[in-house]
Amino acid sequence: MRARLHHHPHATRRQQRLKWYAERGVLPEEDGGGPNGILVRTSDERGERLLAT
Repeated sequence: MRARLHHHPHATRRQQRLKWYAERGVLPEEDGGGPNGILVRTSDERGERLLAT
């Protein structure tokens, strides 16, 4: 059985990267973006697609 990402060791690094960006004013679009930019995140989960415009 495949480990879910939030229980995976990479999850800690992912959370550290998100915090690093947030401290620099770059936030995800779903949070409204930040004063210094919008963090674009992608997923390769089955059934999800990246839509770019």
